[in-house]
Amino acid sequence: MKAGGIIKSNKFIVEGNVFKAIVHLSIPLMVNNLIQTIYNLIDGIWLGRLGATEFASTVFVFHVIFLFIMVGSGIAAAGTSLLSQLLGADKKRETTSYVYQLLAISAILALSVTILGYFSSPLIVKIMGAKNELYEFSSVYLSITFLGYPAVVLPYAMSAIMQSQGDTRSFTLASGIAAIVNIFLDPLFIFETIPGTSIKGFNMGVAGAALATIISQYIMLIIGIFIIRNSDSEIKVKIRGQKIQIPKIKKIINIAIPSIVGQTSSSVGFIFLNIFITAYGTTTLAAYGIVNRITSLLMQPTMGIGAAIPAIIGQNMGAKRYDRVRECFKKSHILSFTISVIGAFFMFFGAKHLVSIFVKPDEVMAVMPIAMDYIIYSLFIMPMMGAFSVFQGFFQGTGHTEYGMRMSMYRLWLVRLPLIFAFGKLTNLGSTGIWISMLLSNLFVNLYAYYHYKKDKWCTSII
Repeated sequence: MKAGGIIKSNKFIVEGNVFKAIVHLSIPLMVNNLIQTIYNLIDGIWLGRLGATEFASTVFVFHVIFLFIMVGSGIAAAGTSLLSQLLGADKKRETTSYVYQLLAISAILALSVTILGYFSSPLIVKIMGAKNELYEFSSVYLSITFLGYPAVVLPYAMSAIMQSQGDTRSFTLASGIAAIVNIFLDPLFIFETIPGTSIKGFNMGVAGAALATIISQYIMLIIGIFIIRNSDSEIKVKIRGQKIQIPKIKKIINIAIPSIVGQTSSSVGFIFLNIFITAYGTTTLAAYGIVNRITSLLMQPTMGIGAAIPAIIGQNMGAKRYDRVRECFKKSHILSFTISVIGAFFMFFGAKHLVSIFVKPDEVMAVMPIAMDYIIYSLFIMPMMGAFSVFQGFFQGTGHTEYGMRMSMYRLWLVRLPLIFAFGKLTNLGSTGIWISMLLSNLFVNLYAYYHYKKDKWCTSII
């Protein structure tokens, strides 16, 4: 075993205890999610000290960056589906070929987006309506961020290669190292003097924040290359003698597109959701944001389960062990539901204390009733969100990503947003209508997903 304890054989996935396999693959991803959550919190604190306009510039271009990240993530998800099924079917030669195709398409995407994004950043920001200082800061931040795009997309692809064979630990370690590096580089590059110390910094402001991020990303890329080259694993990465094969590239893209469309449409949907919530006032928006921060932290374990099971589902699909696929489906839901209920329990009994952490003392009385109302509904929403994550991971593992796409789109565009609009116009429920809409949309989409699970169309192999 090398490179962080990679398990050379995939027998523990296709023959071992299913519950243990789920836990084994999930825990590193849970840890990684927690690391990223803490990093984002600290990163936000440093950026917040720059000034309101500087901080706003990073938020302003977030969805542009997120859109391109989702493209790379979708391609990596397709890679996990294909590689895990090929491994399960013991098609080693095909697996090696698809690894090359995955890395090739990721590299081409990375290079293209980097060049186009870097030179078009000022135009993008201008089209979005930024002016004066916001335009200046946003342009600088976005253009530098695009330079780091290869170090985002390629590690996604490398991580997919490792996850498909049951190794979720190696890239968790790489991600953790990169996050720690970024935490230390941020204040060094941003400020003239690091806050709370006498250490001199580079005083680069917004540009420094972006530069610190891409340096940490390239460190992760270097670690990723080391892992791929030195791992004693099922999949061998071969560059020499390999050629780009258009049919295989098309297959990766065809599997990736539904995932990309689902995630991007969901991102756009949440933008509209925030607009609708803002109409109820800043107090409601604050309560919504506070409770979401709490639930997102508590939901990290279930998100880890959803991210871990595609490899288990995929390998057993490839091995035609459909009994184990169904067993993984059931045990993942049981584990997710249990964790969600425990998280909801702690949130409910610690709600007032948790909410007060995020609110100024003079605003607690206004925000607390709305936040508590949302928390009551969240007790039921959280288990449904856990189920949603498991369904998404399940359909990704089978390679039928079109179901995951429909889940993402239907939840927001078909149910939640129309209901929020209707409740706002036709009832006197106020902000409670938002929480009811969220509850019903999660319920609907899980019923929809379960219906398609029972139809067994996912049993069709993609390899």
